[in-house]
Amino acid sequence: MESINNWEKIKEERSQLPETEWIILCRNLYTGWENFLADKLRLREEQSLVLEILVALATPRAEEVLLRCLEDREEAMELAAAEALKKMAPERLLGPLAGVMARQGQGAAKAGEVLASMGAKGLDQLWRLWFEEGASEGLKAQVLLLLAEQGDPRCENLAFLALLSQDEELVRAGLKTAQMWEFRDLWGNVVCCLSSESWWVRAKACETLAELGVKEALSALEEAGPDPDAWVEDERRQAIGKLSEK
Repeated sequence: MESINNWEKIKEERSQLPETEWIILCRNLYTGWENFLADKLRLREEQSLVLEILVALATPRAEEVLLRCLEDREEAMELAAAEALKKMAPERLLGPLAGVMARQGQGAAKAGEVLASMGAKGLDQLWRLWFEEGASEGLKAQVLLLLAEQGDPRCENLAFLALLSQDEELVRAGLKTAQMWEFRDLWGNVVCCLSSESWWVRAKACETLAELGVKEALSALEEAGPDPDAWVEDERRQAIGKLSEK
């Protein structure tokens, strides 16, 4: 009964109290009641308010509840939990979020976004994930793109490695990163992608070489054709034309 009475009180006070007083009220009323809040989330009851209270509590159990929500089958809950976690102090969350990413299941993408939003500590955690024993190629691709999107200079080193991979998803991430930041020093690695069995990789390699503008790649593009895929061949010819003007 106490938790129910408190619930009515906290709903009334939410829009009236300043943020600091709201946090104090949440902690006074609901510290130790995290399981009650978890049940409300499970039953899909007043989810937004529950998430706000869990953020205010900032207890290990509250963090655990939010992390579980990150792997919820309902996308709306997954998104809301990710936004809630971004508001919490990162120290205790780095390892658990990395664990969600490493499993590469439901919630891995959002866990990565939360880590990337946590500043230097989050980016360092992402960097370490790449080198974890048993890290999957899919995980490495996710890490690379997150670091690239955040402008972390270490993404160039990872792109170098990605472009040498035999995994298409990882190679794609490497090509996107090389093109995104115009890493001209990687042109040789990009040239290697011209012989890929994937038409997407070959086409993207041609496009990337054109964007990098390294004229030394011209001969490799000429020797790579004609490509049996019409789209790839068009990209190859466009790249040759662009580099020939350099």
